[in-house]
Amino acid sequence: MIETVFHFESTSICILHDSCSDPVGRSEDGLLIKSNDSDADTLTRITIGPYGDSKRIYVFWSLVTTGEHFDLLYVATTKTLFIGSGSTSTIINIESMTLVNQNDVTLFWSYERRRNCVLELGELECFLYDLDGNLLGNVPADPPYDLKETERGINVVSPIYGSQWLEFPG
Repeated sequence: MIETVFHFESTSICILHDSCSDPVGRSEDGLLIKSNDSDADTLTRITIGPYGDSKRIYVFWSLVTTGEHFDLLYVATTKTLFIGSGSTSTIINIESMTLVNQNDVTLFWSYERRRNCVLELGELECFLYDLDGNLLGNVPADPPYDLKETERGINVVSPIYGSQWLEFPG
């Protein structure tokens, strides 16, 4: 079991990873996100919010087959939490505890804040979201790929797919 706590402005976020073969009976006090990976072996509990008014999210995913690709990006202004874990990327509105978006991906890499957007990087695809988690665009990619940010957006250049754009809104 590995636990990490960090604070962002007035919001505390606690992340607890634990080995698990079945999340039933261990996740009833929160929102459960399940990976489609049949080798899921880890239950991650995310507790977010101020003391006494915190919310819980559980992510059931595969740590063993994907390595340690777990990432969170929290946008406090929209109360949106971006969660990437193995073969799943998920976006949750913390205020309403609703699922905004979920993707089954080949291998999640990371999230990056770019201007007023969130960029999701993965093994075979990149996504661009607004700060509420709404999908603005996605492009296929194959590693190694390069990213070039301009006023227009993010140019994703990969060996097979060539040059493609994830365009910023407006």
